[in-house]
Amino acid sequence: MAGLPVVVTSVITAVALLGWLEVLLRPTPRRGLATDGRWFTILVLFSAWALINWGALLVGLSSDAGRVLLRVQWVLVAANVIPAYLIYRPVSRDIRRARRCLKHGDLDRAAAAYQRVLDSGRRGERPRAALGLGFVLMRRGDLDEAATALQRAIDSGSPNIAAQAAYDLGCLLEEQGDIEPGQVPVPVLVFHGGQDRMVPSDHGASLAARCPDAELWLRPDDGHVSVLGSCGVAALDWLVAHV
Repeated sequence: MAGLPVVVTSVITAVALLGWLEVLLRPTPRRGLATDGRWFTILVLFSAWALINWGALLVGLSSDAGRVLLRVQWVLVAANVIPAYLIYRPVSRDIRRARRCLKHGDLDRAAAAYQRVLDSGRRGERPRAALGLGFVLMRRGDLDEAATALQRAIDSGSPNIAAQAAYDLGCLLEEQGDIEPGQVPVPVLVFHGGQDRMVPSDHGASLAARCPDAELWLRPDDGHVSVLGSCGVAALDWLVAHV
């Protein structure tokens, strides 16, 4: 039993055990192993693969039973390909085109590409397209249409996409609040990270521009959360000076 087959089977077994530990100890992990049927299918097939490998090693790879188990092993490997493809399958051409247009600031073409996916794309890509369309429409200023697209992403049933869409929709509704920035009668400090991927920095600049007495701190190297660390203490000092 010594040799490369034992090493390979041991690695497969360790990976399967780690997967089951994640399911048992973390019911809602970041990857959703416990709730995502595709991941769970891969885990079950992977575990069966490990067990069959050990069985083939125990009875002998050259025996009749060992050869049968090896054939079953390759069937399981092939079966793993299907759920793996459903998870990692490449996005459609329209999704890639929309991302390129967004990267280059062409919001109209990006919105059109995302809309094509929503109208005729694969069902599995529609939640991602709805989220992308909502983000593009927010940046373009079409807030009512953006809210509709983000709500569609929330209703899609995809946990990660729904969470991101809910956050974006919350920011949008806050921006549509009853109090207009121009009506704020006190000094306002707006600080925003230039690398923020969740809320574009031009939102902060727009908010500061609409307040009568606002100061904008744009931190080009900070992101959505890190800006709090770099500006937190200075912001408190600013607040004390303006009280």
